[in-house]
Amino acid sequence: MKIKANYRNILVIAFPLVVANLAIGISQIVDTAFVNRLGENELNGTMLASMVLIFYSFIWGGFSEYSQMLVARKIGEKRYKEIGKVLDHILVLGLALLIIILGLFFLTKNGGLQWMVKSEKIIEYVIIYLDVIAIGLPFFILNSFFVAFFSGLGRTYIVTYGVLTTIVVNLVLDYILIFGNFGFSELGVYGAALGLIIAQMCTSLLYLFFIIKLGLIKKYALFKFKRIDPEFIKSIASKTFPLVVQNLFYITATWVFFIMIEKRGGSDLRTSYVVRSLYLFISIPAMAVGRAVNTIVSNLLGQGKKEHVLIAIFKSHQIGLGISLLLCLLLFIFPELFLNIYTNDIEEIAKAIPILQTILVSTLLFSISMINMYAIIGIGETKIISYVAGISFSSYLLFAYYSIFEWKSSITIVWLSEWVNWGLFMILSASYFLFWKVRVQKLKQH
Repeated sequence: MKIKANYRNILVIAFPLVVANLAIGISQIVDTAFVNRLGENELNGTMLASMVLIFYSFIWGGFSEYSQMLVARKIGEKRYKEIGKVLDHILVLGLALLIIILGLFFLTKNGGLQWMVKSEKIIEYVIIYLDVIAIGLPFFILNSFFVAFFSGLGRTYIVTYGVLTTIVVNLVLDYILIFGNFGFSELGVYGAALGLIIAQMCTSLLYLFFIIKLGLIKKYALFKFKRIDPEFIKSIASKTFPLVVQNLFYITATWVFFIMIEKRGGSDLRTSYVVRSLYLFISIPAMAVGRAVNTIVSNLLGQGKKEHVLIAIFKSHQIGLGISLLLCLLLFIFPELFLNIYTNDIEEIAKAIPILQTILVSTLLFSISMINMYAIIGIGETKIISYVAGISFSSYLLFAYYSIFEWKSSITIVWLSEWVNWGLFMILSASYFLFWKVRVQKLKQH
């Protein structure tokens, strides 16, 4: 697919991802609402277990993001047969990642949780959830790489089909397994995890179906595994490592943030989980547009069109901010409508509204930051991302620490740490493009 730096091409690639990721957000809201009906310990345990899963998914997510860039670059260069080599080596790396992450899962369960959480009951539900999820890890990793492959090709509509499959299967199974409907046993938290891994399995089968049906195995020389090149694996790993570090910075900072809130006691943790879920939902368009920008920038560079990159980024900002503003406006006007999905407690809703209004501003900063981040990944400057993340996420945690433990601030003030985080990330990442523009102009003159 030959990509141009215009609104139509950006929307063709980004829109299916926006739809798919919004559907994921809706699914997560419904999922949280289901588990919330079981009780506070079940909700906190499931949410913490989900954060553990997200934490480790950011490891393989770094490889996914970089492999997407490689696929898009090969498409731009019209070196189609080399795409198979990229995917084959990424799958080999995925097997190594699976072994490492299973080991980390074991360490988390046997010691890590006791350090993070005081409540034994919450720990019990975390372990129930993680025991089931560990079985489905190969499918989580495989689907992440399939998403990178199809996104790199520009066939993001296939990702939408995959995501919708995951969501529909997961929600149906949640309704059946969590509460024991249609004659099934009531499995609670265990059922929530089981529904998720079955949904991932179904999605893997769908992606394989599309690869076979569209003749992509022959076109891109997929799954040959003729010769595994250690140097190529080393190159991918070295370029991906900064992205893994950045992802781990992010999820670790989020994790520590919630652990600090848990130390405050009271209902702050539960309220923060609810707000966090909505925050993720309204941030989804920016992440989806950013993922599209990865493909667009890399493809343009593959075509040798360096001068079009900043144009594409600017237009992507307009699209991402436009969608984010629309969602923020809906939440600002109808906060009770969205919060009622999680709870009917009037006091909890009243407590959540000021926090929700606070994160609407940080959502816009997040939108710009994500598009900048994925554009830098598309350029291939992965080290820059880890430097920017290190500074912004450290500042985020420092503000959170002082507002919680030193200043004894309200929970709304604590959540202003998101402004610090994404404000810094936006400024630092934007500064990189000034440097990059000057470098491109010098190369053009020579």
